[in-house]
Amino acid sequence: MGYRFYGLSNRDSDYQPEAVERLHLAYPLLSDPDFSAATELVRSTLIVVAGNIAHANLGITDTDAHPRRLLAQLRDP
Repeated sequence: MGYRFYGLSNRDSDYQPEAVERLHLAYPLLSDPDFSAATELVRSTLIVVAGNIAHANLGITDTDAHPRRLLAQLRDP
């Protein structure tokens, strides 16, 4: 689909490669130890197109259904 995926963590950048390997993630993690990008630690997904947030899924609680919903949003931006 042409999208790139990244995770955001409040851990320092030394932790990121180990976490990606240990958790078998298919995407890199970005470090945000000062919460400059996130004001609180909640599971969220942002779809950014040309530098603008096109969709924001905040406070995700149903982690099983979220990937299907996200794919639907990506297919029909």
